[in-house]
Amino acid sequence: MVFQACDQDPAGSDDTDTDTVTDDPVAETVQIGDQIWMTANLEVTRYRNGDLISNFTDRARLDTTTAGAYTAFNMADSNVATYGYLYNWHAINDSRNIAPEGWHVPTDEEWQTLEIFLGMSPSDADSLRWRGSDEGHRLKLKAGWDGNGNGSNETGFSAVPGGAYFRGAYGGLGTAALFWTATEADSGFSGAFARVLASNNPDIFRYRYSLQDGFSIRCIKD
Repeated sequence: MVFQACDQDPAGSDDTDTDTVTDDPVAETVQIGDQIWMTANLEVTRYRNGDLISNFTDRARLDTTTAGAYTAFNMADSNVATYGYLYNWHAINDSRNIAPEGWHVPTDEEWQTLEIFLGMSPSDADSLRWRGSDEGHRLKLKAGWDGNGNGSNETGFSAVPGGAYFRGAYGGLGTAALFWTATEADSGFSGAFARVLASNNPDIFRYRYSLQDGFSIRCIKD
């Protein structure tokens, strides 16, 4: 299996020590199979064209807006350096592009490609809720997860438990990582697909969530 740290960051700089992906995107990357992933959660505050993404600090507005928005966990900027920002799905769906040049938010299918490469069966990858065996464990960092939930991080994906903004409340910091995909759910369900890693489970959870929820984003190379 191929788990290879990449020498160059997405901006082409020699500096690969930055832990998060900022508006001047410099981040470490890792190759997993044929895919190249960023190893930190996104924390951009502008779209690719330079327009500002709305920073909402009002929970009522986060629950009702149909515009792209981001927030720090618990609205505390001190959480950003470690966990990045939480974004609603409208920010992903914006034509101005939230991902830096040369990158994009992975689709549900691209997440399935990652999962299958790590050993998940195609039938499991196509199902909902908890699937697989230890694929989530292999994506999580070796430290920072509560409840004896650290991973092996053998992939170098380096997932951190950044929690989420979910149905009007923040939760899961230290125990869960939730990642948006760029794929809207099937007709009949108003939402989009996401992935969940948790301290108390080595598997990967796949489900459809409200477009207003605030989750982390990991980018994949074009």
